[in-house]
Parts: sequence; C-alpha cells; structure tokens
Amino acid sequence: MNKKMLKIFAVMGVIPVIAFANPLTEYSDPLFSKEPPCEQGMPHYPPGHHGMKFGEHLPPYLHGINLTEAQQKSIKELIQKNKDAMEGKEKAWIEYHLYIQQQVFSKDYSDENIAGKIKKQVAQYEENEINMAKVDHAIFEVLTPEQKQRVQSNLITFSERLKKMQ
Repeated sequence: MNKKMLKIFAVMGVIPVIAFANPLTEYSDPLFSKEPPCEQGMPHYPPGHHGMKFGEHLPPYLHGINLTEAQQKSIKELIQKNKDAMEGKEKAWIEYHLYIQQQVFSKDYSDENIAGKIKKQVAQYEENEINMAKVDHAIFEVLTPEQKQRVQSNLITFSERLKKMQ
C-alpha cells in the first residue's frame, strides 16, 4: 500500500471521532445549555422535582404577568396551603399504577378488581381537579383587572396553539 492510501484511511478513521465528539460546538441539549428553555424562562421540571421546592415557582399561566410582592406572597401562601392535597394526588397516582400492574401480572387477575380501582381513581381525580380549580380561581382573584385580562388573553393564545397541534 502506498503512503497516499494510508493517509486517506487515517483521515477516514479520524472523521467519525471528530463528528461524534463535536469539540467545536457547544452541546445542544437544552438541559446542558445556559439559555432559558423558553422566552418566559420557565424551569425544565415541575415544582417538587430535581431540587425545586414546592411553591417556589408560580403557576405557568402567571409567567409574564408583573405581580407585586404582596400578590406573590399571597399566591405562594395559597399554593402552600394546598401542598398536602397536591402531594397526596401524586402518591395516590403511583399507588394506583402499582396496584393495576400487580393485578395485571398476578394469578388472581379479576376484571372486577381492576374496574373497582379505576372507578375509585376516577372519583379521586375528579376531587383533585375540583380542588385545583378552586386554587386557580383563588389565585385569579388575587390579580388586578388588567392582570386578569392579560392571563385570559394568554390562555386564549395557548388554546389556539393547542388546537393547531391537533
């Protein structure tokens, strides 16, 4: 083999290493970037996950709304007051999925047991959604009329984007 062929094989062997290592550009994964993930600067994870304290962040529909310190404090208090109910919802959801999984893969499988657990979970879900609606309404009542108008227009814009995705 001549020297020219050896150089070509050597270069061809190095190209994949350079391409996969990508040393010339910053890693493009948003979790590793220093930029906020969106224009509102919302966190990557929901409250209570990955070191975020419960009630530390305001609900996403309030991003971009200028709140006074008093409004922020009262909203965080409302969220804190309902912390136990919200955490209980997550625990109940995990228990539900574990129960269903155990039933599906057990010798004692029964449609009645599964249906009973599903009905119980649906009732729990309904109760949780009513509770969250009450909290969101109480938060909405803390806002001034101009802020309420802004939240409503943001929700309309968000709904329109969701409809386009369907």
